[in-house]
Amino acid sequence: MSLTVLQVQENKETQLPEFKRERLEKQHYKLVGNHSAVKICYWCKKSAKGLADCYKNDFYGIPSNQCLEMSPAITCNKRCKHCWRDTSVFSTKWVGPVDDPKFIVEECIKSRYKLMTGLKGNPENDLDRIEESFIPKHAAISLTGEPMMYPRYGELIKEFFKHDFTTIFGVTSGTVPETIKSLDVFPTNIYLSVEAWDKEMYKTLCIPVIPDAWEKFLESADLLKSVKTRTVMKITCMKGLNMHSPEKFAFLVEKMQPDVIACKAYAYMGYSKQRMKKENTPDYEEVHKFSSKLADVVGYEIAASKKGSDIVILRRSYSRIIDGKEFIYKNLEEEKKRNEEYLKEIKDRL
Repeated sequence: MSLTVLQVQENKETQLPEFKRERLEKQHYKLVGNHSAVKICYWCKKSAKGLADCYKNDFYGIPSNQCLEMSPAITCNKRCKHCWRDTSVFSTKWVGPVDDPKFIVEECIKSRYKLMTGLKGNPENDLDRIEESFIPKHAAISLTGEPMMYPRYGELIKEFFKHDFTTIFGVTSGTVPETIKSLDVFPTNIYLSVEAWDKEMYKTLCIPVIPDAWEKFLESADLLKSVKTRTVMKITCMKGLNMHSPEKFAFLVEKMQPDVIACKAYAYMGYSKQRMKKENTPDYEEVHKFSSKLADVVGYEIAASKKGSDIVILRRSYSRIIDGKEFIYKNLEEEKKRNEEYLKEIKDRL
């Protein structure tokens, strides 16, 4: 594979000053170009060693050992209390140069390979599985920042598919609805991150740096109701902060009508330890109880759960129909079929 050559532009408009780039690299990030990053997550390493898989494998058939987690935007327009990333990196709008999507994808693949090579050193690891793990097939555009701030996000999605990725999960906080509007090829799954049920709670927990973030978030929820791909509302469950009245999330469910609601426990880790308490992390049983109450209110049903990841997913029992096409989560095997069908469907649009 021939790689595009790009020099990092270091000037006052660069998203990340040099000392913060060095700090991220010490935390085992690989920085790509002017504004992207890739890192190997816990579950990818576990899966590569043949020990365990991420919940995305259990629910959607994603090969955890072949996951490439990245973001094309180190910056964000929110400073969420529960975020385990460095929220001192933020901006109200895009700053600095805009790297080419092809360059980003190719360099992320190359950087991921370098991060994974250390796994070869342990003789107890299955070398065949390790070799398989070097070839990413799934892109998780969720590592840090707000990925949809990247001005060429739509092209990035297409570029991953062109590089033989079979699934792409895109995560957004919903603060850039214009990006959603611009897409003609969607990720396999789009996640909308949800923490609050009203504007005041949103300002407290999400700490937006743009004045109309809540309104943009609501617009994104409304837009996702009509997109032709799997939609997921991901609720970060924070004990003592947003779990006491699950029924208050109902109006957001009605607005978005997600195919799946994923209720996942907040994890007390990283930079969030500076802003949160360990007591804000609910256990699996508490997340399950919250999910059951929410399901009863919104008319969804529990589809699956995973202890350890402390996540429960709810499914709509009826289809969302867009232009005659049905969207509904049924089970793991049906998800695998849907992913294969989607690749065929978008082939001529790449």
